[in-house]
Amino acid sequence: MNYIERKNSRGSAFISLMTLAGFTFGATAQESDSTLMREMVIEKEYSPVVKDADKIVRMPEVEAPRANKTSIVYSDPGLNINTESKINNLTSGDIGTNYMFSKERGYLNLGYGVYNNILFENGYKFVDTDENKLGIILNLNSFSGNVKSNHSSEKSRMRNTNSLVNLFYNHKAEKIAVSTNIKFGWDPFSYYGFVPHNEEALDFDGLPVGSINYDNSEKTRRYGQRVDRYGADFKVESRNTEFWQYQAFASFMRMGFKRPDFNENTAHFGGKLSRLMGDNWRITGDVDLKYLFYGGDKYLNFPHFDRVSKELKNCGLSSFKAYFDYVDKDNISFKGGLVVDVATGLAPHFSVAPYVDFNWKISELFGVYSSITGGMKQYSYDEELRNNRYFLGEQTKNSYTPFDFKVGMRTSPLSGLQFDIFGGIDYTCNQRFYMSDLRGLYYGELSEDIKNYELNLLSAYTNNAFKYSVGGKVKYTYGKLIDAALSVQGNGYSLKDDNIASYMPKCEINFNLGVRPIERLLINLEYDFKSRHDGLVSTQINTMPQYPLYMPANIIRYSNRESMSNINMLNLKGAYSFTNSFGVFAHLNNLLNYKDDMWYGMPTMGMNFVAGVNFKF
Repeated sequence: MNYIERKNSRGSAFISLMTLAGFTFGATAQESDSTLMREMVIEKEYSPVVKDADKIVRMPEVEAPRANKTSIVYSDPGLNINTESKINNLTSGDIGTNYMFSKERGYLNLGYGVYNNILFENGYKFVDTDENKLGIILNLNSFSGNVKSNHSSEKSRMRNTNSLVNLFYNHKAEKIAVSTNIKFGWDPFSYYGFVPHNEEALDFDGLPVGSINYDNSEKTRRYGQRVDRYGADFKVESRNTEFWQYQAFASFMRMGFKRPDFNENTAHFGGKLSRLMGDNWRITGDVDLKYLFYGGDKYLNFPHFDRVSKELKNCGLSSFKAYFDYVDKDNISFKGGLVVDVATGLAPHFSVAPYVDFNWKISELFGVYSSITGGMKQYSYDEELRNNRYFLGEQTKNSYTPFDFKVGMRTSPLSGLQFDIFGGIDYTCNQRFYMSDLRGLYYGELSEDIKNYELNLLSAYTNNAFKYSVGGKVKYTYGKLIDAALSVQGNGYSLKDDNIASYMPKCEINFNLGVRPIERLLINLEYDFKSRHDGLVSTQINTMPQYPLYMPANIIRYSNRESMSNINMLNLKGAYSFTNSFGVFAHLNNLLNYKDDMWYGMPTMGMNFVAGVNFKF
């Protein structure tokens, strides 16, 4: 899959986009999306809160194990299979934005680790009553360190800072609850991967200062970037109502870049209304309206780089869901309805999909579940950059899933032990896949062998794809002492034109073990394994005949596929409480010292640690 395209064009700018967080509704801020690094803090009752709790075992307050068998616990079985198989970039520590107040007015968490990892989390409630809560959250997480390239003998500097200021207010009355958040963030970071030609010859904007001697080695400049964001959200919902229940929300989020002058604005509105029709029946209508509009440079230009880019289109997606649900608390629960999506700006513009979810507890020890869902998905830069700060790509069509079918069974033969086996298949039109995007400059003769990379990014492409999944999960709990979980999932893809599912996981294994040897101490062991499809790599080199950089440039383009190693991550985390208001924590991350590329040209941080203290006041 090699090809070369030469043409003359004006040397123009290339872009980069980044954002930290979307918005949540209610009094909590968005948790980190990273699946491979999490943080732990001490709660009031010596129960550390483990962030990204769907992946890390919590230590629940449960009774001591008994000899008799236990019944199966059902909890939203439609979410059993992880349909969003993603591989995220690693950091030395990830910012946590959930509330950790417990029964105190405020908290303060301080941590420091290798790669100059600084963790600061602070929250305080100025008003703290049963009816009203008014407060502020301040978060800062930064790191800066050198990582060795797997494609040369040199190192490049990876640096990133995530910050968040969140003002919140909650009010609860007898029949209604209201919450609102106002947020601001400031996130400087650098593009990394290959090594700079000559860092001393570059200013903060990554622009050449005087003459630079270029060679043919695999090196890159280090470009700095900064993302600013601000937004607000508001939610109102009913409380203690007998027949009617309602919920409505509205939010706005703006994310912008230092360069180029680009911003994405997201207006989001929605609501839900449901009516109890009897002891077991309920009818629900759900509306979700989202509109994206862009300002500034809509061609995503970035200094030095010629890029044929389409102008960004303002776009919207309106989703309407209507369904009924039946719940027999002893045996059966069922939901059935339709999802209708209407899109503007980007195709497809209309879709209809089923919304069905079924649970049947056949006995106290055995049950089955299944679901058939679907719908349209709209992609935003805000969403993509929460998964990977290095993402940059042109706007793509909306994806549409006509059906996403899942089925599984769950059994609990012994007290504290539960088995879960599941499988699924879905078909998605315009499914988004990711590829590495290398950009470079070169002074001299045009050649396919040029490897003077200046930027190492991620972009996206779409393809129609079938996905097949099968897996299982085992959970075991022994009172407060042990909580363990092992999950295994295999994924298969079939794409149009026999293309590959670039970077997508083939096999995923996750093991979590939580041990509480004494009341005040909690230890967590986490292991993640992923085998991956090959990664697609697209390369574009602008060959400049002379200064100034805006003179016409020749362009060479080619693409290839790179094999990717298996991801093996082992983390050990612990937390200890000395008193109700003071504790310590320590995280030993990447104990296997995995240093291969997470994405092509982007190596992983080696073994590292973060340690700190927690205060409640």
